[in-house]
Amino acid sequence: MHLWTSPKTTLENSGTMSPLTKQLMLSLRFDSADEDLSSVITPNKLPTPGSRRTPRCINREIFKDNRNDGEKTQLRRFSTFESRRSFFSCKRTLDILESSPEQTNKRNKLTDNQSFSSLPKKEHDGLTSITQAMEAVLQNDGITGDGQKKLGLPIIPGNHNDLNIISPETLADLIGGKYSESIGSYRIIDCRYPYEFDGGHIQGAENIYTEEGILELLYSRNKDQDNTKRHILIFHCEFSSERGPKKCRFLRNRDRDLNKENYPLLNFPEIYLLHQGYKEFYATNKTLCQPQSYKPMLDKDHTNDLKFFRKKSKSMTAGAKKFARNSLRF
Repeated sequence: MHLWTSPKTTLENSGTMSPLTKQLMLSLRFDSADEDLSSVITPNKLPTPGSRRTPRCINREIFKDNRNDGEKTQLRRFSTFESRRSFFSCKRTLDILESSPEQTNKRNKLTDNQSFSSLPKKEHDGLTSITQAMEAVLQNDGITGDGQKKLGLPIIPGNHNDLNIISPETLADLIGGKYSESIGSYRIIDCRYPYEFDGGHIQGAENIYTEEGILELLYSRNKDQDNTKRHILIFHCEFSSERGPKKCRFLRNRDRDLNKENYPLLNFPEIYLLHQGYKEFYATNKTLCQPQSYKPMLDKDHTNDLKFFRKKSKSMTAGAKKFARNSLRF
């Protein structure tokens, strides 16, 4: 161990340094417990525990346990904070040496009171239910947006991890009535442009491609519907890669704003995205499309229509870019 020396520390080697100063200096200079201090302190230079020269703020236990015959003198390390406090206050040493049972019980009571148990039962139950719902929604493991039910349709992995994605086969089964016992109603939201929709769409789908239309959809939720069954929305566009996911997230985020006083309740807690969009559904379920055709967004006969509808669909978004979100608000 290397001790630093200077003209001012020669008193230490001569043994004339006061015990109080020596304790402070040593506690700040040694980094590990039970350091060997025989090069600095010898047993015949340590003050006895009953010595009047030992100030009250010195930790006397340091000297009691470290003066065994034939052993090198060792000193327990003080933390910097405790050393400074004992040096300047001269009132007490380490808290751990002076903690009384009453103080310990007081600390335990303070810790125990930091829970919901101190709240009225009604408020406690409300906070517990909200907390459980939040945990379920944040995990996004097959739970509806309000955290109250498991999803009614099977989901598959896809490119949008924050959304519930269903396969074209699942949508075909839904249209065919396979889930009629649990699902009271469903609405298919086609986010493509009107010329694409007119060129072929899924049976019963609604064409909503602007954010104004999504807001109308949100406010049109009939709260008098039978709540014992599910009322779901299914979004898609041509490939379900951009327009469909954006409108799906937009609806959920505005739904959160609309129901922020009743979190985590939602107007539409169960929403889905169709995997790979209309193109994939048409390829596997052509008979469920009307008319039975498919017109791509980049159709060369609708170049001007594309410019017009693209500008119209972005008119609202352009004025609210700073509020845009790329994922669902849980």
